[in-house]
Amino acid sequence: LEGWDYDILTATDGHSCLETARREQPDLILLDVMFPGLSGYEVCAALKQSAETRSIAVMIMTVLLDTESRIHGYGVGADNFLIKPIKYDELKAIIQNLLSKKNVQGYVRRGRQRC
Repeated sequence: LEGWDYDILTATDGHSCLETARREQPDLILLDVMFPGLSGYEVCAALKQSAETRSIAVMIMTVLLDTESRIHGYGVGADNFLIKPIKYDELKAIIQNLLSKKNVQGYVRRGRQRC
């Protein structure tokens, strides 16, 4: 992502992800389902339920292939869902799409975007 000119923030577990999201207000969060502490689903639901973080775009990425996992991801508010292994051209296209939608809605920060 840095090679695509995005600023990157990282979190190692669900709780620190929520804290970082509240503090830093990134434009996009790439979120794994299998996350220590809180699952990616729980993190996504918490982000989308909070007025403070609901405008942050969330893409869930996972190795889970079943339809129910994707349905659950969308049900907790994910803006997109991507199955691993990641195809980088697809990832880049989805990121650009999510950020352009936020830009149209007036949420993207000036300067480099934060993921």
